[in-house]
Amino acid sequence: MVLGDIDLFGYPGVEVLEALGDRLPPELEVRPVDGPGYLTSVTLHATAPRPPVGRRAREAAAAEEAEHALAELEPLWTTERDRWQLLEAGGGYLPCRRDDPRTVLMICHEAVARRVTAAMLAAGVEVVPAP
Repeated sequence: MVLGDIDLFGYPGVEVLEALGDRLPPELEVRPVDGPGYLTSVTLHATAPRPPVGRRAREAAAAEEAEHALAELEPLWTTERDRWQLLEAGGGYLPCRRDDPRTVLMICHEAVARRVTAAMLAAGVEVVPAP
């Protein structure tokens, strides 16, 4: 297999990777062996493969998910703020419908719940004591 006049399997992997340098297309995944061995596989993907998921990638994905959830809940303290109130409960607050205080919005993501509560308090949403 030849890529840009470089025989990928005809030379030791270290030499092939050195010859390719930074010209390696992101869609191409090359797996060299340790030491002076030859390449063991070359894979061409339709799109660039995703990097391995590590701690930072997981944290970034979680932060993005939280921001998305927060954006979806924004009407609670903006356009629909007159339809909601905050019910004091267990040292915190629960968003509930003003017309039916038994209807509580459960937010299962703790960081999102804290940010929603803070935004609702800052916007002046009514706070009612627990019954």
